[in-house]
Order: sequence, then C-alpha cells, then structure tokens
Amino acid sequence: MIPPLEIFQTMAEDLQPQGWITFQTLDGKQIVNFAPIMSLRCRLKEIKYSIDSKDLNESFPIPDCDPEYPFRVEAQSIHQPYIIEFPGGTVQALAVQLTWDDGSTSKIAYYEPCRAVGAAPCAYPLGSHE
Repeated sequence: MIPPLEIFQTMAEDLQPQGWITFQTLDGKQIVNFAPIMSLRCRLKEIKYSIDSKDLNESFPIPDCDPEYPFRVEAQSIHQPYIIEFPGGTVQALAVQLTWDDGSTSKIAYYEPCRAVGAAPCAYPLGSHE
C-alpha cells in the first residue's frame, strides 16, 4: 500500500537542501542524476526541470511505482533511467519542480554543481557555497 501523500511531501522538503539531483563529472561528461528523488516516485505525477534557466520546460520520466515497496529505488538500468548526460561543464544550474499525484506542486529548487569535489556526485542549493 502506498503511504499518504503528506509523507512523500515531507520527505521531499527534508531532502531538498541536500539535493533532489546530483551532478557528477565522469569521462569528460557531466551527469545529472535524478536518483535522489526516485524514492518519491509513487506519488509523483511529473518532474519538471530546466537547464540554466527557470523555465521548467523539460520533463524527466518517472519510473513505474512498485506499491509493495513504494520507497525502493532500483539500481540504475536501461529500464530505470535516472540520469541525463551532457558534455563536461555544460550545466551551470538546474531548476527542479515536483508535481504530485493530486496536482499540487513543490517549490522550485535550484541547484548548481559542487566545486572541487573531483568525480564525487554532489549538488549545492544555488548560491549556498559562497
């Protein structure tokens, strides 16, 4: 059974400062990973995002929910796509907004890549590292 929406919304609020997404640089590619919010997918209707703007003009696909294990996040695979790849250094900031299954929306979260962390996955809330 899928828990009430309020539990998912509280989890999203608690996770927002650490990052709903992460950035990572591997093999010259910049990877944006949506895995941190995939545990919320059973109550998500849509994940909107935009690169280097606040337009929210892109939508990230939400993998199927398993009602028996609503918070479980499967390992990355071709059937569970959690990432978007860009040429290295392409994305300076990313805006994300969640739309819940009742049609309500989250606040927009803004993230930027962490600096000087090597290949470690990381995201800062925009402007927080200064």
